[in-house]
Amino acid sequence: MTVVTEISAADVEKLGTGPIPNKIYWDPNWFSAERDRVFRRVWLCVARTVDVASPGNYIVKDIGTCRASVIIARGRDGQLRAFHNVCSHRNMRVCLDKKGSTARFTCRYHGFSYDLDGQLRSVPDEEYFFGLDKGANGLTPVALETCGTFIFINLDPKPKQQLKEFLGELYDRLESFPIGDWASSFSFGGEAPLNWKCVMDNFQESYHFAFTHARTVVDRATGSANVFGHSLSFEFFGPHRVLTNWGNLDHKCAPVEQLAAEYGGGFGQSAILVGLKDSDSAAKRSPNLSSYAYSLFPNVQIVVAPSYMHLIQFIPLDAETTHWVVTMYFPKAKSAGERLSQEYTMAIAKDVITEDMSVFPHIQDGMMCGAKEFVNFHRNESLCRHLAMMIQAYTEETTRGQTEVGR
Repeated sequence: MTVVTEISAADVEKLGTGPIPNKIYWDPNWFSAERDRVFRRVWLCVARTVDVASPGNYIVKDIGTCRASVIIARGRDGQLRAFHNVCSHRNMRVCLDKKGSTARFTCRYHGFSYDLDGQLRSVPDEEYFFGLDKGANGLTPVALETCGTFIFINLDPKPKQQLKEFLGELYDRLESFPIGDWASSFSFGGEAPLNWKCVMDNFQESYHFAFTHARTVVDRATGSANVFGHSLSFEFFGPHRVLTNWGNLDHKCAPVEQLAAEYGGGFGQSAILVGLKDSDSAAKRSPNLSSYAYSLFPNVQIVVAPSYMHLIQFIPLDAETTHWVVTMYFPKAKSAGERLSQEYTMAIAKDVITEDMSVFPHIQDGMMCGAKEFVNFHRNESLCRHLAMMIQAYTEETTRGQTEVGR
């Protein structure tokens, strides 16, 4: 039986079927609107609570879109807090390390020192400042909320929505992910010479699998019943979207892959996922279900499979450049065999993403050369169309009249 993606007629009608102006993927004015009306105003998924598990633990997250750097720290009281990574003295970045454990943050420029709760505690040669109020010159707070094990920040000093309202129905799903103790992690990333929406689109469609990934996972993600890698289903939740990935049960494992599968699964392995609050559709009951991919507006994808989870962040630096980071999480390995399985999964993931990166420069050049004004999306690229529409909805006050997406 040939696989056809589950998507409601109402969603197809809402999304439209017309071409999308490629201007939204390269125009600096669009990028400016996205920066000001999206990245500076909405909740951004940046990490997991296991990344800052103990008092004194901290991580630093750079949001290059807004030239912002944010410290996320767990205080002595166990509470998570976020602050702009900016000293009150001469506005130097306070923390230059990306993660660690500390009792205080001390600026390397002139030695101003801040507690884990952001309070300014020490000022060298303080008596010669002119009425410096330490109580009013702590680190500037950044809004932080959590959903399950996921950490979100909002650069808006007064967020217009609480996180639960922003996530809508997905809040309960994310909260129910059975991955609370999955703390073993591995990260890699880089810069791609491509608009951030194009980079994200690559990870929310499987139409390219048969071609771009012919040397790696093509036989795991396509097969005689699904030659072009149709996803099992698409769902839309406000600005967010979810797809369920299809896996080929007839895939013949290579020896090392078979060994990895025996000790804990593998990249693209088929298995019905349990423990998630999800709709009871045919896709969720399919034996070919290999993973769920949650695209959280604006710029994060979370993929959950039976033996691993990865979180990908797509951070635009300008209209043509994207900083991307993949962090893979695993349950703690109980044996050398399980660790081998995890290492194999990480290696395959890097190979797959390397294949993706090989095509990226040629997409941006093609969009900007003037030969074409539109892109045409396949039915299996419905999530890409949805992202374009959501970006227009959030930026419409700025971009109204420049171009219209989607019909």
